[in-house]
Amino acid sequence: MELRLVEAGPQAGPGLLSETGAAGIYVLGDGLGDSLNGLANKDWVCYWAQGHREILARSLDLNMPILAVGEGLFLLNEVFGGRPPEVLSTEAGDGVDSEKPGRRTVYVSPGSKTAAILGAGGFFRLGGAGTSPRLMESHRAPGLLASAYDVEDGAVEGLESGEHDWVIGFRADLSTEEELPRGFSGIFQAFVERAEGFFLARTVP
Repeated sequence: MELRLVEAGPQAGPGLLSETGAAGIYVLGDGLGDSLNGLANKDWVCYWAQGHREILARSLDLNMPILAVGEGLFLLNEVFGGRPPEVLSTEAGDGVDSEKPGRRTVYVSPGSKTAAILGAGGFFRLGGAGTSPRLMESHRAPGLLASAYDVEDGAVEGLESGEHDWVIGFRADLSTEEELPRGFSGIFQAFVERAEGFFLARTVP
């Protein structure tokens, strides 16, 4: 099976899944939101196209493997009925250096699917201390389970669905973040393997 990524533009809709023969959905966050100029205690306004929401919703109906990373976590939460995340203050003197974001401690629940992929739950150090916006427990969709939290402020770092075979989201951008803890690179590999299995199950008589 040849791995091929197909970008879903703003005008794309659920028909893209059948047109391309997609076997998995990789949801990225790449500046599609408006942080409201960093004002504190404001909801993050997301400009995902309606087609993106429909593609993701259809993928869930098909029980297709889904991996959402970075701000893609927010779209996953939204499609499940969750609330937008909260934007934290970015005023000078708040201790956040946007050029050198530092590190944060994340706790991964031992019984989660994410922990099974990593080989263990527990505490991990990730980049991006002070990142905003943040998804708090009050914003989480009821249909999603929180698999990881920021130890310092309790922000939700990971989500997964207990109703689907393989639907996982993680706030860290696993495709670009440097110095990922051991095992985290295996999340994307696990997603590819699940997509391959979905493809074969659909095509083999």
